[in-house]
Amino acid sequence: MAWAKDSDSSSDEGGVASTLKTTARTCCFWLKLFPPVKWMLNFFKWLFLSRQEYAVLKKAKELFKTVNVDSGCCTDCPYKQLSKMERMYLHRILKDTSRWGSERKFIQTFQSQVIAMQKEDSDAGEAITEGEFCNAVLYAVQEYMEKIVNKMNSEIKKEYKKDEKLAEAP
Repeated sequence: MAWAKDSDSSSDEGGVASTLKTTARTCCFWLKLFPPVKWMLNFFKWLFLSRQEYAVLKKAKELFKTVNVDSGCCTDCPYKQLSKMERMYLHRILKDTSRWGSERKFIQTFQSQVIAMQKEDSDAGEAITEGEFCNAVLYAVQEYMEKIVNKMNSEIKKEYKKDEKLAEAP
């Protein structure tokens, strides 16, 4: 995708090395926060989204609002971000693998993206902005779907080969 780039390798549970992708860092972060530019970018983004993409982004924003409980005056100035305490709670919840069951791999992918967003070279530094949070959710969804489709692809090919062998047998 245009918003993802290769970063480094990590090992998943099967011992297979997988490539961790992080969302691209942008050089014009502060320009994007200028209200007219921000409104225009959001307009075009929402204009071209499919219904499914819209639903995913809407849920990501809803999750961000749930995590971002700090609602004092000027807390979103100059942009919406998670405070240090909110980030700590988020990481504590994401690290508890007993909560997630079959969604564990999705949560691990999301957590790796959130950690990548907290690096100093990210747009907002250690803070996680709403946009970065939504991008992390989008990437985790995309990565999860890619794994499912690849698994389905290999299973279907196995079935075709098995049926082909049965058809060739006298």
